[in-house]
Amino acid sequence: MTIGDRPSMKLKLESVGHYYAGYGFLAFAFGLVGVFLNLYFFTAGSYTEVLLYQILVAGGIAFGFTLSGYLYGKHSAKHVFMFGGIGRAALLLMLMVFSGILSNFLLFGLLYGIAGGFLWSGNNVLNYDVLRGKNRVRILSNGNIAINIISLVAPFIGGVLVQFSSLSGTMKFSFDLISAAAFFFIAALIMGRLRLEEKPFKYSLKNTALNGSRYTKFKLFYGLKELFLIPFTVLLPIYVFISTQSYLVTGIFLSFGFLVTIAANFFTKDMQYSNKMVDLSVAAIVLSSLVFFIPSIIPAPYNAFIFAGIFTFAATPLNVRTRSNFFSLIDKDRKKADRAVFMINIEYYINAFRILISALLLLLLPYFEGIGGGIVLFPFFASYTLLFRETAKSKEPVTLKRE
Repeated sequence: MTIGDRPSMKLKLESVGHYYAGYGFLAFAFGLVGVFLNLYFFTAGSYTEVLLYQILVAGGIAFGFTLSGYLYGKHSAKHVFMFGGIGRAALLLMLMVFSGILSNFLLFGLLYGIAGGFLWSGNNVLNYDVLRGKNRVRILSNGNIAINIISLVAPFIGGVLVQFSSLSGTMKFSFDLISAAAFFFIAALIMGRLRLEEKPFKYSLKNTALNGSRYTKFKLFYGLKELFLIPFTVLLPIYVFISTQSYLVTGIFLSFGFLVTIAANFFTKDMQYSNKMVDLSVAAIVLSSLVFFIPSIIPAPYNAFIFAGIFTFAATPLNVRTRSNFFSLIDKDRKKADRAVFMINIEYYINAFRILISALLLLLLPYFEGIGGGIVLFPFFASYTLLFRETAKSKEPVTLKRE
């Protein structure tokens, strides 16, 4: 297969690099704004507003994924990505300009989620397309290393922009949110130049089901994963902020996570991951979550740094193997359904569980006196990692046959 006079192999290699360049800017935008949007609503209200905001974002993402499906008949995945990236950039700017209207977490959360549905729908399809027919574990690991190196300083910069802003109230977040908007926009422009051949398909909501027992473990895993990731990505950084009252330290905490991810991907890319290693990694995650039961020995925020470091290092290779195995399963069914359908469907499970855990935390946290006390729930949430025993093991060849 060639496009013009360019050999397909060269084009595929260029596409991988081009994709990760665009994703690098996207990751930098998320590093700048991710936790600080939560802190924006936390500063304006409380953790209740943050969790309600997360529910609206998750519902918006699921709706955005559904809408995105109907675009694939006339638009490529890169265009769907662009709609979402530019949409999120515009919303962040509007949050600053029309703060009296969009600072309402209900309206902003819903619109921001819908834009995210387009963004992740396009990204997930592009991610599958550029890795088709390659050594996925190695390329996923190398790509993750590059992305995390690019994103390493983003949360730190975000913390600096908020901590040392001369503005007051929620306006302290202005420079951070405007900077993130710029990176969302740049990521959309770069992805728009990605060269891939794509076949349009007719989307139907009723045909999005991932049927077959082979998919059950992945649907369950990606769903239950959110039972942990909402506490990990939302509550844990707020816990660090509450204990330090410092946006800068919170940014450093997130940059620390990127640094550990880089190290973990170096460890992952060339290894043959055994089932015994999976069990040891899962045990390390569950045991390290017990650190929140001994605050008199390891106080905040040090307990958060210890747990985040162990969890990130142990879970990163397991997530890489799981994603590779899920892609390999899609390879086998490509004649039965388009890959975008698989990506859209799995997001329904992810966002349904995201809404479930946010609602559950809204009910539970008052009984634990807020986030500080509720942090002891982490050992319960960490038990989702037991599913790695099924999703991260591999029986198929590591290198897939090229098409």
